Amino acid sequence: MKNNFNEEHKHKKHALTELNEQLRLLVGRAQQLELQNEKYTAELAKLRRKSFIISTTSTQNDECNRIQADLMTVNYEKVCYESNIERCQLQLGMYEQSILAEKQWIDEKRLKLEQELIESASTLAKLCTSYAEVSKKLGTSRAACEDTFQQYIRVTNDWSFSKEKTNESKITVQMVKSQAEFRKTLYSKFDVFSMEMSDFAEFWTHEWEDIIKKIRHDFEQIYATIHREVVLQYTLPGGLRLHPGTQLKVYSKLGAAAAQISSSESFVASSSHQKLVLNGVISMGIGDKMETLLVDAHDQEIASYIQTAEADSTLYD
Repeated sequence: MKNNFNEEHKHKKHALTELNEQLRLLVGRAQQLELQNEKYTAELAKLRRKSFIISTTSTQNDECNRIQADLMTVNYEKVCYESNIERCQLQLGMYEQSILAEKQWIDEKRLKLEQELIESASTLAKLCTSYAEVSKKLGTSRAACEDTFQQYIRVTNDWSFSKEKTNESKITVQMVKSQAEFRKTLYSKFDVFSMEMSDFAEFWTHEWEDIIKKIRHDFEQIYATIHREVVLQYTLPGGLRLHPGTQLKVYSKLGAAAAQISSSESFVASSSHQKLVLNGVISMGIGDKMETLLVDAHDQEIASYIQTAEADSTLYD
């Protein structure tokens, strides 16, 4: 816009200069005509004086007529030039007023833009200050979140260790109970000593095998409870779409409530995080590693998710 104003201003200035030059030429021409008029008037006066002396000379009459004709032509041209001078003066006044108005409008626009620039600079300074404060708060929140996560990892490890010790204690108690039951059975069978030695040996052989089988069966159940590898199969609900880079969090019924509390306190839902609750599973068990496999309709593995208690989870597409 400013360039257009400058071009228009230059154009009008050039036109004004041309008008001034034309006016100067017209004034010069008018002065020249006035001089010629004075000259012709003087000559006409001389001729008139001569006409009184030589009134009968036809040549002088012709000269007088020619001078009068020239004088009329000069007067006519003078009137035309004076009209042109007045017209040029009017146009010059109009151009000067237009240039003055445009200059005033440009000054007002410049002042308005300077005021807007000052206001924008003030707003930008406030935004920079707010951004610095928010960045500082965000850094503090991230540090607190990292500290809380590390505390959670430590508590989880301690709880897993305590659970393992508790299960070991249960195994020990179960073995003691089995030994007590074995001894009780042994003492209750003292009355069979009246039996023959061959029958007695066969009886205790069968009893010992049954007791050993029962102890092994109980131990295997307890050991499997601690070190078992649980395999869960589930089908994604209709309408659920997984895109590269997204996350799908799977919870059991027991873990869904805790996950809901954690999400309401420190998690903002977005399109890149989705949750799936297994209604048919009460608990997924306790272990040091959990692996989730995603398979298609042909049981072909297309993605896996490994989570350990010591490190963050890792997603493999």
